[in-house]
Formats: sequence, C-alpha cells, structure tokens
Amino acid sequence: MFAFVAIGLVATVAVIGCFGFSNETLPEVSVQNTHIPAYVKNMFENWTMKHGKSYDSEDETSERLNAFYVNVKKIQSHYEGEDKSYDLDLNKFADLSFEEFKV
Repeated sequence: MFAFVAIGLVATVAVIGCFGFSNETLPEVSVQNTHIPAYVKNMFENWTMKHGKSYDSEDETSERLNAFYVNVKKIQSHYEGEDKSYDLDLNKFADLSFEEFKV
C-alpha cells in the first residue's frame, strides 16, 4: 500500500491534465461503483467534506466517485512507475473526469 494512501489523501488530480495523459491510459471504472475499494470511498467522503462538495443526486455522486477513483488510480500508477520527474497529487479537481478537466 502506498504511504500517501495510508495517510489518507483528500484532494484530486489537476496535474493529470497538465501532462497530456490520454483517456486511453486511464483505467476503466464501472458506473455501479461495486469494485471501488472501501479506502477510496472513505477518501472520497473526506475529500468532499474538505472541499465543501455536494451533489444533486445519487447518480451525480456516483459519477464523481468514479472520476475520483480514476484519478486515484492514475496517481498510484504514476508512483509505481520508473519516471518520477514530476509529482501527482489530489486537489480540488479530483472529482472531474479527464474530459471535464481538459476543457
């Protein structure tokens, strides 16, 4: 497990858009959130409280959790790799999909 996960990061990945990751490099995530680990759901809850986020429906919450999970996975993959020439972290944009962030 990553040290940053143990600490309980509660932000999002604005940095991803800056480095031009393509949508094809992001892991697929189901809309039902059934395979999202409990620690990510807890991180998301803490993150929404920290950033004062609230959503209008369960569907929107589910979509935002999925985007958050994709961003967490991207950060984890980055730190598993060899190239550490830049840092990725969570910030206030963690609930945005790649498509939403790049706009």
